[in-house]
Amino acid sequence: LHGCGVEAPRWLKEALPPEAGDTKGGPRGCIMGRLETPMSSSTAGAVSRACVAAVVLALVWPGAPHLPGAPAPPPASAGRDEKPRAMLERATAELVLIEAYVTDRRDRPIKGLQASDFVLSVDGAVKPIAAVEYREAAGGGAPPAPEAAAAVPAGRSLPRRFVLFFDDETSASSGLALARQAAEKFLAGGLLPDDQIALAAYRKRLEILHDFTTDREALRRILHDGARDPRRVSTFVLESRDRTEELRLLLRSGADSSIRIRQAASLLDSFGALEVRHLRDVLRAVTTLVDSLSAWPGYKAVVFLGDGIPENPAQEHLDRANLVPTPQELVEAIQKHNLSLEINALVQSAAGGGVTMHSVQTAGLAAGTLGETLAHSRRGNSLESLALNTGGVSSSSNDLLKGLVEAEQGSRSYYVISYAPEGPPDGRYHTVRLRVKGGGVRVRWRMGFTRFLPSEAHRRVLQAAHLLPDLYASLQMELSAVPGPEEGTERIADLVVHVPPGRILFLPREGRSTATLEVGLVALDVAGHETLRVARTIHIALDHEAAYPGDLGLNIFTRMRFSPSGQTITAVLSDSATGAVGASRSSFPAAASRPGGVLGLSLYSLAEKSVWVELREKADADAPPEAEPYSVGPALKATFLEGEPLACGFRSRGAREGGAPLRLLIRAGDRTVRELEVPPGRSDHGTATLPLPVDDLAAGDYLLVVQDPDSGGAAELGSLPFSIRPREAGAPRDGPAGR
Repeated sequence: LHGCGVEAPRWLKEALPPEAGDTKGGPRGCIMGRLETPMSSSTAGAVSRACVAAVVLALVWPGAPHLPGAPAPPPASAGRDEKPRAMLERATAELVLIEAYVTDRRDRPIKGLQASDFVLSVDGAVKPIAAVEYREAAGGGAPPAPEAAAAVPAGRSLPRRFVLFFDDETSASSGLALARQAAEKFLAGGLLPDDQIALAAYRKRLEILHDFTTDREALRRILHDGARDPRRVSTFVLESRDRTEELRLLLRSGADSSIRIRQAASLLDSFGALEVRHLRDVLRAVTTLVDSLSAWPGYKAVVFLGDGIPENPAQEHLDRANLVPTPQELVEAIQKHNLSLEINALVQSAAGGGVTMHSVQTAGLAAGTLGETLAHSRRGNSLESLALNTGGVSSSSNDLLKGLVEAEQGSRSYYVISYAPEGPPDGRYHTVRLRVKGGGVRVRWRMGFTRFLPSEAHRRVLQAAHLLPDLYASLQMELSAVPGPEEGTERIADLVVHVPPGRILFLPREGRSTATLEVGLVALDVAGHETLRVARTIHIALDHEAAYPGDLGLNIFTRMRFSPSGQTITAVLSDSATGAVGASRSSFPAAASRPGGVLGLSLYSLAEKSVWVELREKADADAPPEAEPYSVGPALKATFLEGEPLACGFRSRGAREGGAPLRLLIRAGDRTVRELEVPPGRSDHGTATLPLPVDDLAAGDYLLVVQDPDSGGAAELGSLPFSIRPREAGAPRDGPAGR
């Protein structure tokens, strides 16, 4: 079941045959994933709250590869005259799942309602309800360890996920400081043990302060430090008030009224153009955040903490100036500074991805003139509209903690209304009205859904993964930049994307195990200018004599040329078979002048084999897809499990004759925990490869350093950071379109 929202309704699970949930295959050797497992993200975002069930049946034929645990293939003599061949069948059923929060007049949840108790209208027409199921979040026991925060065992309800988003760009710093203090208290209690929280903020750019975790203390430390960080303080509110005062002084001047009005119109136009740019950036940041959450299964919500987003920032200046009646020239001057399109786009993104928006207005209750109160109200109206349209709750009181608690408690119990839409996805937003028969009840529901086209949904997810790779860790992929020599004004580097075993789905086809992947690489220099953009589709077809695909990792590599300045590189990979999307970001520092330094310093796992595939440029993009050449060898990566054997390799820039051998140091912070010499026998034409003694090193972050003892002060010829993680951290994460 494509999990762009909640899990599959229980009635749908029970309607399937028992073997439908058996990952080891049915009686005819079919390969079938569990219903709880989200699949293709290209269609996962096509409807709100989940919805697309795609079951892939690969019938076993003579000579086909045999998957572990699957029934043995039938004998070749099956009495058929025709040549056996593979059969691939896709059956797709689409459901729109709409959450409905039903309470009595004292805000207590009402249970026991049936489909006959609801009346559903879509685009103004009454529609049949396929099913109704009551959901209730229930957590128990101690929170799981942070490393296993996103792991969800099979058959267990998915955890709720909340992103606390702080608008540091256009909100008063005093209110945001109080919001962070309220969030600290919120994290200290009230949440369910398995609720996962992420922190995000916008100040000039969107930043993930911490990805999803149940480690409340780690989140509270980040909030505590952020409250005292002067870099988050914005002068937007103070400057906006200064602009209003400038407008007041102009309107009160003794100049001719017609001249004053023309000058005021020009001021309002410039004020609106300046402020709408900042507010539009905030809305785009929230939209990107919503798009990045669309592929996550289960309940997910964004809690917006900030002063609010006015639909027209120039209108705020007229409100605060208290100009009544307002000349028509001024009304016309502000019309083009309207953010309604951006606000509606955010609503549609949330509707298409099944994301709930909650809002907490950090400015609190307004005190001042009638114009000040009206301007404050306009800012809050947009937040209330976002919450209302996505089934969330909004708060504008001085008690910010109360607003956070209401957002959390308002999602603990709800009904899932299942509706089967007509026709294929159309990319349009569809309005929803829901009514409960009888009286004495309050109903809150998602007031619309967007059936994104599969290509549009896929594009949004890939774009969000490029911008927010921290939220796409389900594939546990890594990006390494292996530095090479300089050529003129350029430097050469090999970029290597590593995916651990078992993350990519290989399907049997024509006697081989095949996978189709989309890979994208984007590099930015220190000034934020794009220096590299590569996007390729690669096809891999493995011979079964090599190894079982589930035991092999994947290394995708390519050679690139960069300027000597530092680079930030982001890699995104999408598995076409499952729709799983992973992303990773790596910083490539500026080239350092190191005479006699080493090239290609890298680490390999001696316990993990990987398929090595080069990301090549296609000569003819329209040519039929062909399987890429590949080889199998040790996995190049930077994160290892405790006790995992590894080796390092590098090449000296120049030949070394005589002198002391090179030294390798492993450092943990400022402390050297290992030191060894590079034996002469390990060097061949300047290339050295040797195992590293790390079997007994504890989990942590380390630095591998190559030293030349013959140089003054034992000069460093190269260094490479790597990490060792606890064994239990190797379990797969339940991330966007995860396993």
